[in-house]
Amino acid sequence: MSDRRVRIIDTRSKEKYMMDDAYLNGYARLCGWKGTLVYMSLCRHVSKDQYCFPSIVLMSQEHAVSRDTVIDGLKTLEDWNIIEIGKDRKKNGTWLNNTYILMDKTVWKPKPKLTQVDHSDMAIQVDNSLQPSRPQRLNQVDHSDTKETHREGNTYKETHPTARSAVDVNPFIELFSLINPTYATLFSRRPQRGAAERLLKLHELDYWKRFIAAYQVALEDRFCPRATTPLALEQKFGDIEAYGRSRKADKIKKENNYIL
Repeated sequence: MSDRRVRIIDTRSKEKYMMDDAYLNGYARLCGWKGTLVYMSLCRHVSKDQYCFPSIVLMSQEHAVSRDTVIDGLKTLEDWNIIEIGKDRKKNGTWLNNTYILMDKTVWKPKPKLTQVDHSDMAIQVDNSLQPSRPQRLNQVDHSDTKETHREGNTYKETHPTARSAVDVNPFIELFSLINPTYATLFSRRPQRGAAERLLKLHELDYWKRFIAAYQVALEDRFCPRATTPLALEQKFGDIEAYGRSRKADKIKKENNYIL
């Protein structure tokens, strides 16, 4: 195990557990909901020496999530150096449960510096049907966009830049913190910002808040199309809509005991 500093926390009574404020003040958004659920379980089971060894099965049962969800959350926490994972074997060669160390916040990877980001409250109601309120096609975009583009292979290429758009895409990109732990890198990428502008012309920000929150839940299904950036969402929006309609149809059939 590493000799780096581990987090020190007060001894707690059995019916309570504590979390670092620093985690909720920014790192929860970076680690996403999977990392946060796992971090809650580790804080619940950790000893005063900051070691714990809950099984993946136990943590998945505590939050009613899949085993893969817990594994993804552990990897994200380890990538940010919030935890350290130790793997040990018995003398006969069989693996023991992983051992987890909760690291002190002074050794966590620093948060990326963001500029002009709207940190307003993003509390939303999840619509599991993923149904858009105003179905439109992606070609119905206002031609006064920041720049004209044409499709070349799997990328968009700029043809002739025009005046900078007044559309603020930062709040939209911020929504991707729910589904992309590395969303902060999207702010500086021109193709991602261009896709964000076009999607905001397709639907207003409130619609995308509901959509991405519902999409976050839908990603638990391995058949759901994956799109964790604005550009990928623009390209796969039609597939995701079709997936949502299929899920809604399946739900109606099940509720009415309908058999083909």
